[in-house]
Amino acid sequence: MVKTHEGRLLTTPEEISDHVAFIPTGNEFVSLPTIRPADGAVERFGALHMGLVSLLEVCGPAPASKVPAGPGEPALLAPFLRVNGHELPLAGHLSWERLGHFLPRFRAALADVGVTLEGTIFAPLGDKGFVYVLRATATATGPARVTLGLRGQWGDTLQTVYTSGRVYGTHRVHRDRWTAGPVFEVRPGPAILGWALMPSEALDTCVWRPVSRGNGRGDRTDFAVTAGEPITYEFSKTFDLPPAPAVDGGDAGSPDGRLMEPASVELAFYFGVNREGDGARTTAIDLARHGWRELLDRTSKWLERKAVGLTKAEPSEREKLEAVANLNLFFNYFFAVGRTVDTEELACVTSRSPLYYVSAAFWARDTLLWSFPAVLMVEPETAREMLEACFTRYLKHAGIHSLYMDGTLLYPGFELDELCAYVIALEAYRHRTGDDSLLRREGVSEGLRYIERRLFLKKHPSEWLFETFLYPSDDPAAYRYVTYDNTLVALMFDIIAAWSDAGLYRPLFTAFPREEAAPDGPGQKDLSAPAGLRASAATEPEIAGGIYLRMAAAVRQAIFRHCVVPGPLGPMFAWSTDLDGATKVYDEPPGSLQLLSYYGLCGPDNEVFRNTVAWIHSGDNPHSYLDGRFKEVGCPHSEHPFVMGVFNSLLCGRAGEVKNILLEAPLDGGLACEAFDRHTGVAKTGAAFATCAGFLAYAMTMAFGGQEE
Repeated sequence: MVKTHEGRLLTTPEEISDHVAFIPTGNEFVSLPTIRPADGAVERFGALHMGLVSLLEVCGPAPASKVPAGPGEPALLAPFLRVNGHELPLAGHLSWERLGHFLPRFRAALADVGVTLEGTIFAPLGDKGFVYVLRATATATGPARVTLGLRGQWGDTLQTVYTSGRVYGTHRVHRDRWTAGPVFEVRPGPAILGWALMPSEALDTCVWRPVSRGNGRGDRTDFAVTAGEPITYEFSKTFDLPPAPAVDGGDAGSPDGRLMEPASVELAFYFGVNREGDGARTTAIDLARHGWRELLDRTSKWLERKAVGLTKAEPSEREKLEAVANLNLFFNYFFAVGRTVDTEELACVTSRSPLYYVSAAFWARDTLLWSFPAVLMVEPETAREMLEACFTRYLKHAGIHSLYMDGTLLYPGFELDELCAYVIALEAYRHRTGDDSLLRREGVSEGLRYIERRLFLKKHPSEWLFETFLYPSDDPAAYRYVTYDNTLVALMFDIIAAWSDAGLYRPLFTAFPREEAAPDGPGQKDLSAPAGLRASAATEPEIAGGIYLRMAAAVRQAIFRHCVVPGPLGPMFAWSTDLDGATKVYDEPPGSLQLLSYYGLCGPDNEVFRNTVAWIHSGDNPHSYLDGRFKEVGCPHSEHPFVMGVFNSLLCGRAGEVKNILLEAPLDGGLACEAFDRHTGVAKTGAAFATCAGFLAYAMTMAFGGQEE
């Protein structure tokens, strides 16, 4: 929604009124964002599509919007269990766990009928598809006839960027001669997405039909309907389940004396997803050839290897904190980054979940400052690929508010922190991995000089401060010289100096910029440095390094000269200045003054910095919420405490003050959201915020895990 604050036009999220903590899982290609905890139903799955620069979602019979259906309503895929011919209600009987912190598994102990049902939902690492496994185990001494199955309705296909809308056209389904199961296609013309089923065993029931039979064309198994007209289906098999081994008054052991395992039966459903039906059905076959045990074992072992340990946490709190950190770590890895189903390119987005209100789009800050450090901890090769995408596909509009996943302009507006993010992330990769080969690429070097030219367009004519149009909250700047943003500029200059000294990069300037001749531009008039600054291709990088250290010092000196003001607790950093005598005392979590020490402006014990942090969390800050159980700060973008405030606190030495939020606040089912209720801890805005989850996980490892920055 749009609101006005202090004369500025803000685009802000709607508050979540009836929050449901859905369970997400997925892999690089397929996202399952809304598994219902009540009954294990999969409401939708999604795949990024580069050709359509959006997230495509195959949904149950929900309205053509981002809002999922509620528990008990028809879904895309819902599990069911029959025992001796009677179907048993699952809603309310499920308990959940996560394998490897990210793969959901439920158990339903149905004591009255002597059967326990287990369901595991996962997307195997590296595959275009997902698997739903049902397993029934006997707990009674009598035999049973057990039917395991999935049923559902395909109601809609949605195209999602910030908002969602129906993909108009036809939904087609036909029986595949190889799998004997259905192949579904989305066809607004040519097919743009296909999905197909291959069961682990021949099914007793494998049927589908249009809900309104009159809308179907063709025979009973091969037909098309208009998008939005549901297709219903059921897939099931009946098994004879032997009785459980006797325990009281009987022999529960095998002839060799070992305790016998309870009898069980299982059925796996392999769903292939691809750019059209043939690729979907062959993918399903490939999944079935490997078998769900191999796929699950490979994926869960990878997750276990990549999980972080929080060795500095209190022993009594460590397990809970590690669960929160790793859930957010892997949610970021699989939902802030993905591979497109049509081109298999890596795409960087805010979130692959439609529950986030500006999903399926690129923000340089979100990707490079928040998501990237966590991805780098998990898989440096993926982090490198993110950088390659950023310095090619996303470079043209470096510093612009928001882009489509293919790098074209989505939401205009210059943000200084997003311009600096490219350099900061590249150095984080080099520092952690020791790999400087990216810097030696000509395209990356040219990209860095391009970023420098864009930066100097924003320099004040006489002062060493740089302006922004939008704050890190994406809201318009009242005063455009922002302390946090310019701290990032100074860090950027430090990094360039180090690269130059190491002979890794030839920066833009060979002399300290001064008010003289116009620069030697690169042939792009809008990207040459402003008049009064001299620039050229550097020929002596070891000298240029010293020049950039002087620039960094000049920016920091300008911050202390223009952005330190008297405060109620002593001298403190102002949020911003107009450089005409006016300053603004303020803070916002997406780019907080609490991170000035983390980004190198000053030491953590600097008096001005400590006074600033104290003010942020005091009653003098109108956006510090001290009257609730979960105390943190927010800003006008959302009048609630922010999860971003939590990671700011973790990185500025306030881990003890926010630990109760991590241990006790539900947030979004344990996942990072934008803002939460200060009394209940439940998500209020920005559910399924994948990039935020990444920086939260990273900050937790910094605070509790002994990781080196």
